[in-house]
Amino acid sequence: MSCFRLLGSSPLTVGKALFPSLRVAESDMIDATTQQEVRVSTDGNAGPYIMVPAEQLEQVTVLLAQNEVRCWADEEAISVNGEPEIAVINLDRDCDPAKVQQLLDSVP
Repeated sequence: MSCFRLLGSSPLTVGKALFPSLRVAESDMIDATTQQEVRVSTDGNAGPYIMVPAEQLEQVTVLLAQNEVRCWADEEAISVNGEPEIAVINLDRDCDPAKVQQLLDSVP
């Protein structure tokens, strides 16, 4: 399984909460603009997705790809009322949103 990314990727040290080959971190992944935890959303009919600031798109997609989570990023990021652009990462319908959330929660 892989995550298709719009941006190039670089190595990323990530948590080990779910995956034995990874190092454990002590805090959740934080949205750089809101200072809130990055969350997997399951509302609606489109399947699970993650909304992140465009500046964190590469970090999150690399994390997902390294952990074989199938996903794809929307081609365009959205900015409302001059706020920072938000990118949407769509997760495969067959993924386990709770496990993806645990992965996100294991990374600073």
